[in-house]
Amino acid sequence: MREPVKRQESASKHGVERAESGLLSRNTRFLLWKQEIPRDQWATWLEARLSWSATRIKQLVRGHLDDSRLGYEEVSELSGLFGMNADEQDIRYRDLVTERCDILRENLTYLIDSLERGGKKLLAEALSIDPTTVSRWLNGSFAPNKPTLTSLSNYFGLPLGTDLTRDPIFLSVDPIAEAEQRQWVATHLKDLSAEEFRLLYPAFRRLLEDR
Repeated sequence: MREPVKRQESASKHGVERAESGLLSRNTRFLLWKQEIPRDQWATWLEARLSWSATRIKQLVRGHLDDSRLGYEEVSELSGLFGMNADEQDIRYRDLVTERCDILRENLTYLIDSLERGGKKLLAEALSIDPTTVSRWLNGSFAPNKPTLTSLSNYFGLPLGTDLTRDPIFLSVDPIAEAEQRQWVATHLKDLSAEEFRLLYPAFRRLLEDR
């Protein structure tokens, strides 16, 4: 049986901010997600279509750009890119995520899709539920209760304070679920140059030897 993963830092440090912390970045990621643009291409997709600097776009995507630092013209350009009314500035002021989707359902879909083959069965066993219950979560016919949501957060090692009913982790820039994090590490290790790997190897060895 898979063991619950050690909890991480707060959700806001992983590009998953709540609505009250600023809507522009969150709404932009939502609109990119709605267009089914892969999350690892969000910044480059915007760079090819906006007149903004690459640095500014990356700050926007990662939630590191304060809404107040963007002027009317910049927000209008961004709005137009997604076919929204530039004058109303909805992309800055409206909570599009809450208005247009079921956050809990999308979060559950994101997390469960991150599981490896046979992962749904293992998840059901860990939570002491019937496997069909997981399927009911995904089709929206049944929602997990609060204790189960806590168990899910522990199982997937989500950042402390994550609220699956409110925090759209499915829009996160960085991988949050354990399986995705492992894949990210494996991919980036494979892509390291010989010199980069030589520099990192001692740290990895110390980490693994201290377990």
